[in-house]
Amino acid sequence: AAAGTRPACSACLAAVGSGLGYAVTTLISRQVSQHTAPMTLTTVSTALGALTLAPFALVAGVSAPVRPDTVALLLHLGVVTTAVAYALFYAGLRTTPGSVAAVLTLLEPLTAAALAVALLHEPLPLPVLGGGGLLLTAVAATYLAPGRADTR
Repeated sequence: AAAGTRPACSACLAAVGSGLGYAVTTLISRQVSQHTAPMTLTTVSTALGALTLAPFALVAGVSAPVRPDTVALLLHLGVVTTAVAYALFYAGLRTTPGSVAAVLTLLEPLTAAALAVALLHEPLPLPVLGGGGLLLTAVAATYLAPGRADTR
């Protein structure tokens, strides 16, 4: 049984590490975004992320065929869904406290789930409903917390 739990433990540790890294990045980005242009911050952070992940991709044997459609898809994913999205995110961090931004970004998976239900007619299991309720509660609690009146 212990051998069967190792991948799950590794996945849990990876998820916790990813969440911690994202939270730290969001809080640090709040300060940096005050004096750095959003596109510059996006370019630097994306390049650092790519350089950090490249060795792992090489070890894992990740590759993609070099065809026009593949290159176009990778450019779309890199430019539209990553660079533009993060430039907007960093621009928003200029006026939003990092702690609020970290909680608000939790709405992204909830939005994806809602779009999957609305557009793709995916089923909405009870755990997703419960998690969505918890996320909305966290966002509301963060927004309505005493002492946050100056951030509204």
